[in-house]
Amino acid sequence: MKNELMLKNVTCVFPHVFNPNTQFGPEGKREITLLLHKVNDLKQIQAIKKKITTLSSATKNALTADTICLKDGDLSGRSEQFGYYAIKATSKTEVPIVNGLKKPITMFEQEIKGGDFVSCIIGLWLQDNTYGTRVNCNLLALQWLKKGDSNASALVNSFELCDSNDDDDEF
Repeated sequence: MKNELMLKNVTCVFPHVFNPNTQFGPEGKREITLLLHKVNDLKQIQAIKKKITTLSSATKNALTADTICLKDGDLSGRSEQFGYYAIKATSKTEVPIVNGLKKPITMFEQEIKGGDFVSCIIGLWLQDNTYGTRVNCNLLALQWLKKGDSNASALVNSFELCDSNDDDDEF
């Protein structure tokens, strides 16, 4: 597939890769959001943008930021995405999931949590039908690399140290 890309060593959030996320329907989808740092992952971001431009040139319909799978994290309203681009990749079926040694893994062998570092193969595609015009992203394969900071621990670490006996009630 000519619109496949390998994203290397990126942070994942909201991973539902072993079992489908059924929050929005009984069938659900396997999905993961990948965060690409605007400076450190610039080449990968440029590669995604180039594929999106190529795909969008195949339609007469205008695409907006809301209809493209690559989102500017600074505009997301989520503090953990500031300074990143986010791309959500989905799959209706199981995808190959391997560890750093390229050995297949299951959820019982390695839990994949938000904040972990992964590499993955994604496929970008143009949807241009009665449901609208968009550029979507499929998850094709995933490699778990290493544990990272969970979003919760990153937020907790942002608190300032204070004396628990402090009478100042301001938050």
